[in-house]
Amino acid sequence: MDTKKKFNLSLGQLTIPIIAILILVVFNLIRDPSFFSIGITQNNDGNSVLSGNLITVINGASELAILAMGMTLVTAACGGQDISVGAAAAIAGSAFVKILKSGDSISVGTVILAFLFACVVAMIFGAFNGTLVAVFKIQPMIATLILYTCGRSIAYWINGGATPTVQSSIITAIGGFIPGIPVPTPVIIVVVVAIIFKLVFHFTSLEILTQSVGINGSAARLNGINSTFIKLLSFIILGVCVSV
Repeated sequence: MDTKKKFNLSLGQLTIPIIAILILVVFNLIRDPSFFSIGITQNNDGNSVLSGNLITVINGASELAILAMGMTLVTAACGGQDISVGAAAAIAGSAFVKILKSGDSISVGTVILAFLFACVVAMIFGAFNGTLVAVFKIQPMIATLILYTCGRSIAYWINGGATPTVQSSIITAIGGFIPGIPVPTPVIIVVVVAIIFKLVFHFTSLEILTQSVGINGSAARLNGINSTFIKLLSFIILGVCVSV
């Protein structure tokens, strides 16, 4: 398939999603002409922050955007999706709260330590899923069904059957707004993660290796590419995105 045919195929796959988005945009503009307006308001802490429907949508989509970056690698390398990301996020979040509550007070150092611990936990479960897919050759959707089924029970066990809650200005800032910065913190985190992915793809061969394994794993293996490692690595990276 030449480049022109590939381009036409990609454009054809995007036609319906683009039309759907345009329909939603037109509908929202007709229903509320000020739907896309962005203003500056005072939040509960008295800080000036950006507000508006568009800001709310972007802020709410931040988690999905981070997961999508990691899922893209898994899809490209393995030809399937990890359906256990929600359960893995619940486990990582429970581990995060567990570490936060283990100390007398919540400081920046405690938050960083808890985040690193949550990353390790999510990476372990990512490696588990990756092993099933890369080593045992199980289809991604079937392999990740295991963690999808039992993951929330593991999170429930970590929390001792209670709903995890944390009262901290630091956590509030991470999930809301950093004082003096009008942009929601989750949006900033998405931009940082996207930049990290871009830098990794630019300075390493991860992008081309992932595409090679996904397009033709046998040919990639014959050219000296460790297909098993690339698939496993994609799930581990997704684990990091889940913890974020």
